[in-house]
Amino acid sequence: MIWDTDPAEAIATRRHILDRAATEGLSVTGMHLAFRGRIKRAGAGYALI
Repeated sequence: MIWDTDPAEAIATRRHILDRAATEGLSVTGMHLAFRGRIKRAGAGYALI
């Protein structure tokens, strides 16, 4: 298995997921996150709170 075979699609997918999580106030977690949290918009990007 290789990482992202289509970098542009990977970026678009991540932005879509982060935008949805921020808009809907979803709780998120992942393998490389130390704790569960919520996503908020921060400047031109996002932050885990």
